[in-house]
Amino acid sequence: MRVLLLTTAATVMRSVAADGAFCESGLDCSLNGVCVDKACVCDPGWTSHPSLSQGSPDCGMLDLKPVKSYESFHGISEQSSSWGGSVLQLPAAEGVNSSDGTVYAMFAAEMTHNCTLRHWLTNSEVVLAVADSPTGPYKEQFQVIPPWAHNPEAILTSDGTVVIYTLGDGIPYHGPEFRCDEPPAPAPKPPPAPPPAPPSPTHTANFTLHYAPAKAGAFTSKDNWKALNVSILDFPTEFQWPGNWNPAPIALPDGRVRVMVHTGWSRITGNLTGWSGEVIIEADDWRGPYRVISSKDITSCTYCEEDPYMWQARRPPHMPSVDVAFTHSVASSCCLVAGVSSECNTLRADRTVHLAVLTHTT
Repeated sequence: MRVLLLTTAATVMRSVAADGAFCESGLDCSLNGVCVDKACVCDPGWTSHPSLSQGSPDCGMLDLKPVKSYESFHGISEQSSSWGGSVLQLPAAEGVNSSDGTVYAMFAAEMTHNCTLRHWLTNSEVVLAVADSPTGPYKEQFQVIPPWAHNPEAILTSDGTVVIYTLGDGIPYHGPEFRCDEPPAPAPKPPPAPPPAPPSPTHTANFTLHYAPAKAGAFTSKDNWKALNVSILDFPTEFQWPGNWNPAPIALPDGRVRVMVHTGWSRITGNLTGWSGEVIIEADDWRGPYRVISSKDITSCTYCEEDPYMWQARRPPHMPSVDVAFTHSVASSCCLVAGVSSECNTLRADRTVHLAVLTHTT
């Protein structure tokens, strides 16, 4: 796994916004900068897409530079395969030599038994690795969640808890792990199909969180990790569950947690096809229960979105809470503002910007 560093200097990008004009507000700067004299001044760590003449928004691309490969995460051995990596700066355990009393904790999906990503549906586990700096090298500590668990996203909540959201609950839904480090064995029988969705328009969807206290490095002890089953109330039945929900959480200062989730998997469900879009769920506390707070679908499309990520923007300053999100299969940026309607800008593969209205309440 390679680690990429954000640059620390602000950049000034004068370019044409999506409507053919120079920037008029921070929205034209993707909420990752300010509009000054019709030019975007990007926050540190952000820059603009090189194809601005085709209508890309300013400050909509991470300003990254590579680091040396040995300063990365290689898993338990050089033969290990991994996917993703959610990093938090957390308190160091007592006795750990740290200049500022913290360590960098990475929660990554790793394939067991030296398998490759080909076997991610059976062999993906979540492991903890720690480092003294954000670039690493990260040293693997232990398995946090057994297969099947993928795409971990970790947050530090307002009560000092490290909470991991994953695709999969640590239960081998797709069959036993392959033993890629041993001679091939007969293929296992496929697991039973999930139960049919209930007939009502909505239902209660359940998922599992894994958590540990952050204080004094308690998360670095395997014994401190616990599992908790939580619920999403009144979740639309037409959204496939269980499925490729790929949670993207964000912890708010008042204790609330919002999560962007997929509305579809790889099959057709009702009016939805494939990776069809995202919705936002929210809970007053990370323990739930969660409820859908966005409009029915934020970015409705077909086979065009995967692995969303969400962060809290600092602009515009007069708004109480602004969340921004994107998915890696489509360049997209969504503005989610507490208590008011807002818009989701999705830059489609054909470079056309689509808008969808979001509404939710505090």
